[in-house]
Amino acid sequence: MFRILQESLTNVARHASASRVRVSLIPDPDWTTLSVDDNGKGISPLDLEDSRSFGLLGMRERAAVFGGKVEIRGEANVGTAVKVSLPTHTLNGDSDNDHAAYG
Repeated sequence: MFRILQESLTNVARHASASRVRVSLIPDPDWTTLSVDDNGKGISPLDLEDSRSFGLLGMRERAAVFGGKVEIRGEANVGTAVKVSLPTHTLNGDSDNDHAAYG
C-alpha cells in the first residue's frame, strides 16, 4: 500500500497542478481502503487507458497481487481520485501469495 501511495503522490506532484491532496486510510476487518484525492486538473480517460502509463499499471498490478483493486477517476479541472482496496488479511501477512518481488 505504501508503494501505491508513493506513486499516487508522485503523479500528483508531476501532473496534477494541484494545491491540495487528501490522503485517508480506512481499516476494516475485511478490507482496508486507501484514498488519495487532489484538486488538480484531473486525469483524462485517455491517460487512464494509456499502455505507457507504467505507474498506473504498477499500482494496479501491486493491488492485484494482494487480491485487491485500484479505482482511478478524474474530472477535468476538479481533480483525480485514487481508491485502493486490499483484503485486510493480506496486510497482516496472512496471504498465500508470494510478495517478495513487491517489497
